[in-house]
Amino acid sequence: MKTIKSKTNWEELSKILRSKNNILILDSLCFSEFTPTKLAHKNKIHKSVVSKSLKTLLNTKTISCLTPNESKGKLYQITPKGKKIIEKIKEIEDGTN
Repeated sequence: MKTIKSKTNWEELSKILRSKNNILILDSLCFSEFTPTKLAHKNKIHKSVVSKSLKTLLNTKTISCLTPNESKGKLYQITPKGKKIIEKIKEIEDGTN
């Protein structure tokens, strides 16, 4: 399987592109760390949708949880891999890939 370091992992990119909410959340995390509640308010989407997107993004290792032992108010951040993925998504959207 290709690694994101040298080439685009198209399967992982496809998983993220399946939902515009995944992209919104990943893009939000480029600027700051957020809790699910704050992500929901910022992006005007339901918290359950945020939770589903966070699960997808965690599984693709594009985000990480800074407070995994907390039961509520977990804090999430984008990973270096997530930054590369969001850059690739922007290239695709801009037609510069």
